[in-house]
Amino acid sequence: RSGRAWNSSKLSDLDGCLNFGPLVDCKKLHGRILKMGLDKEQVLCDKLIDVYVALGDLDATLKVFGDMLDRNVASWNNMISVFLAKKLTSEVFGLHTRMMVEDVSPNDRTFTCVLRACTGKNVAFDYVEEILRRLTEDDVVCWTAMIAEYTQNDLFSESLKLFREMLNRAIQSDNIGLSSACAGIQTLDQGRKIHAQSFVSGLSNDLSIGNALVNLHSISGRIDEAYLAFETIDSKDIISWNGLISGFKQSGFCEEALQVFAQMTRAGVEPNLFTVGSAVSAAANIANRKQGKQMHSLIIKTGYDSETEISNVLITLYAKSGSIDDARREFSDMPEKTEVSWNALITGYSQHGCGLEALNLFEKMKQLGVMPNHVTFVGVLSACSHVGLVNEGLNCFESMTKEHGLVPKPEHCACVVDLLCWAGSLSRALEFIEKMTIEPDAMIWRTLISAWTVQKNLEIGEFAANHLLELEPKDSATYVLSNLYAVTGKWDRRDQTRKLMKDRGVKKEPSCHGSKFWTQIFRREGTKFTLSLSRSLQRPK
Repeated sequence: RSGRAWNSSKLSDLDGCLNFGPLVDCKKLHGRILKMGLDKEQVLCDKLIDVYVALGDLDATLKVFGDMLDRNVASWNNMISVFLAKKLTSEVFGLHTRMMVEDVSPNDRTFTCVLRACTGKNVAFDYVEEILRRLTEDDVVCWTAMIAEYTQNDLFSESLKLFREMLNRAIQSDNIGLSSACAGIQTLDQGRKIHAQSFVSGLSNDLSIGNALVNLHSISGRIDEAYLAFETIDSKDIISWNGLISGFKQSGFCEEALQVFAQMTRAGVEPNLFTVGSAVSAAANIANRKQGKQMHSLIIKTGYDSETEISNVLITLYAKSGSIDDARREFSDMPEKTEVSWNALITGYSQHGCGLEALNLFEKMKQLGVMPNHVTFVGVLSACSHVGLVNEGLNCFESMTKEHGLVPKPEHCACVVDLLCWAGSLSRALEFIEKMTIEPDAMIWRTLISAWTVQKNLEIGEFAANHLLELEPKDSATYVLSNLYAVTGKWDRRDQTRKLMKDRGVKKEPSCHGSKFWTQIFRREGTKFTLSLSRSLQRPK
């Protein structure tokens, strides 16, 4: 029989092995091929590789490939596909390199396999982008994979750049590409463009894109747009709800965050740790003890009461809502405490004027080997200031650098200034400011000015107000300076100050620090989500 006939016969036999035969049959047939001298036939070798790959024998596959005299692009692609399927990415890149060394021109299938192997933190992005652009036919899967890879490596600008290039090439984006391009992008202009593209692509209702847009608008502080993006999602999951709850909380709308949380639980969506943490944090921010108790009951019911992060927020919640005993009890019941736990109770003691308790807890914290940080010292120094423990506060401040190697920040210096001022030592406070190793900021001078309102020291009050105005010319501290001159009978200087205020456009701040009338009513009928929000909100700074 002719070689061509034997070739065709063995191909048919190999096809039988591929469909029905066990590995032993394939190896017997391979042996006969070797005896007949047909092992150099490229078509037979390619088919042998297919069969061994299908039967899972990598060693035999490699031997057939290595013994081939004439390997064309299909042969190389077969082996690259094998390594890709086995997730042996280094071998994929190695074969691609050897292929080019042997002067075999890769085709689109080669490039696609290499691109799909590009995962993990050690991706050579320049190399991969070059391969991507050499594709003769634009493959949406490859482009999307590369965009997602950039996003997973926190290279958000590069992700967006590649997404734009993809659109310029008229490649129809899919949901993964859009959501990857959305991830981490924090500018509204970019977000809106991607949002518009989702409508063009018919993917505006896609869950992953909707969630990405809710997070985008929430991060940007555009809570109304975050809500509208949330409403476009037909089948909301826990990520959708978490994004909106977190967005309301971060924008200062804590009551609304709790309303959305309540709607979520009524909708039968099970909260996770992030949801509970956001809701408890929102309750802590509005310092509502009743809501705090309700949240605590829910936490116990959902089994998150053993989570350290949740207990930390509960301590803050109880302390802010006036129940330091509940805060202390929650702290005592914690099986594990972090420095955040200690800081939360120390800060709570400070807020309640329990200076000695804060100091005692601080000492116990150190005895147990928990290292204090900058937040710890703000709490301790504030506690000393509230109850007039001057020496203790000064010793604590000095220990930051000497014992703990912490460089004091402006907030620590402001605590010391406050401590000295309210102890009646304005001159010592001013001396402390002049000896500070860091430049006094506006917070320092405001602290000194607030003490003047009680002690009426014209020289120091004027000195502090002038320094504050140098830093922030439009600060309403000029009103304090104007009042200072009025109290001391210096009417000419008061009039000069009023004129200066008028020239600079300084306006007295209202008692609420800015407000925004946020009124939106969103309704869905039947079983769909219903939320009515219509109220005037005070947005905190």
